[in-house]
Amino acid sequence: MKKYAPALDLISSDSDEHIASLIDTSKAFAERLALLSPTPGTVMDLGSGAGLPGIPVAIMRPEIQVLLVERRRRRAAFLRLVVGNLGLHNASVFPGDVTILSSRSDVGAVTTLAVASLKRSYCLTRHTHAPIVHLLSIKGAALNRELLEMEASLGSKPLLLEVIPSTHGRLISATYPGGLPCL
Repeated sequence: MKKYAPALDLISSDSDEHIASLIDTSKAFAERLALLSPTPGTVMDLGSGAGLPGIPVAIMRPEIQVLLVERRRRRAAFLRLVVGNLGLHNASVFPGDVTILSSRSDVGAVTTLAVASLKRSYCLTRHTHAPIVHLLSIKGAALNRELLEMEASLGSKPLLLEVIPSTHGRLISATYPGGLPCL
């Protein structure tokens, strides 16, 4: 990743020195996914960029299909290179905006790392959700505001909410009914 990061703008410049920490955080996503019920058939890594947390999830959870969604062409090409070089048969790359991804009903978890709010992540991906969807993300001080936005938009509190301390904030796992309309 370090080799390609500057040319492809894979991670922010202040994150370069924290790659090992970001990978550890990604491993925490994979560990959390192992505990979810129901087990997600497909995990969507929204705005995958450098492949974090999606690539470590695919490596650590070979029984789960991982869909790396990246709308920036060069980053998507990088992700395809990584998936191919690592022989990750459980990972695929969607090189485009998630809103044009065909409707499906098998995404049981959506992961994001510094991409969007919970509401935006949910609403952008709702056309792909399984009946139950787990949102996993790193959140800081805005978590409570984001949870209130979700409740106002979906008319539903999370079915389950867990907050796990992390080196980059708090890893949250919020479980909602999938595919609800967003207001």
